Amino acid sequence: MLKKWPLISLLAATVLSLSACSTTSLPSANIAMDNTTNQYAADAKAEVQLGLAYLQRGEYPQAKAQLVNAASIAPQLAQTHYALGYYYMKVKDTQRAKVQYDKALAIAPHDPQVLNSYGVYLCEIGQYEQSVQYFMQAIQNQDFDHVGLAYENSGLCILKANKKSQAMKYFVLATNHNPQLAVSYYYLALLSAQNQNYPAARQYWHQYNQLQKPNKASLELGMVIARGLHDYEWIEQLQRQLDNLQS
Repeated sequence: MLKKWPLISLLAATVLSLSACSTTSLPSANIAMDNTTNQYAADAKAEVQLGLAYLQRGEYPQAKAQLVNAASIAPQLAQTHYALGYYYMKVKDTQRAKVQYDKALAIAPHDPQVLNSYGVYLCEIGQYEQSVQYFMQAIQNQDFDHVGLAYENSGLCILKANKKSQAMKYFVLATNHNPQLAVSYYYLALLSAQNQNYPAARQYWHQYNQLQKPNKASLELGMVIARGLHDYEWIEQLQRQLDNLQS
């Protein structure tokens, strides 16, 4: 039985969205206020990026300090709240995460970055089908640049609900929109092998390996596919690679 791939794609999508998002429009009374507000927003976005950098390095106290400060500098900027929500999700504080995501949604209910991030949160707390609804809302926004990742997120979440055929459809859509999404190819290979469609599984497996270095999970999956195809030469090749990894 193969181990399931960790849901790293979901978190990666959130971090990517944070780095790519635009400043939310803030109300202003005059030009001078616009300049001040814009400066606050710029300062807050810088704090967010610094906080995320700390978070990726595992420096959680520093990350929290930066992200809390960002939200206090520009409380009307949705990005600061879903960044802080992401931090709380990382530390498994789902109640505080929800508070921050709700604030982001109240500020920017149609922002695809916010919708995608809230979908990630819902998936993390086990509301899989509801999470897909938010990913779909994000996808429908023509300004959203990460459609492929949102489809991949949808596939990963609905797969946790054991809806394999629906997950496959989302993974195909993900790779159609972004052929660099290795995780989607891995799951397409895995699900195809489970369906005993070994020729398709091999194709997806090779597409995955063009994007990622061989690892234990992918090589074990390759062995399953090779056995299904009765490709004994490939089995021997994969076994050598596995032995090299373990030596």
